[in-house]
Amino acid sequence: MREKMHIYLSWNEFLVRYLENYEEFLFHYKDNKINICYGKNGSFSFNVIRDNKKIIEKSFTSPQELINEFRLDGYSLKQIWEELY
Repeated sequence: MREKMHIYLSWNEFLVRYLENYEEFLFHYKDNKINICYGKNGSFSFNVIRDNKKIIEKSFTSPQELINEFRLDGYSLKQIWEELY
């Protein structure tokens, strides 16, 4: 998988590339590596890795559901993305 660099994408650009193009993203937030990807059987997934251990792994039926339900330390994906951007 090619790593996408979030610092070059605004939230709206990310949404287009993820929701419309189904691109996968890998980025770092604090001590976490976050992977937004496609899971088994057509699901949409995110994984959070900390200290080389997967601490969160969740799958959803649509990319929009993933965006709406994503939480890490109480923060939404949009909040995290905008902090990084």
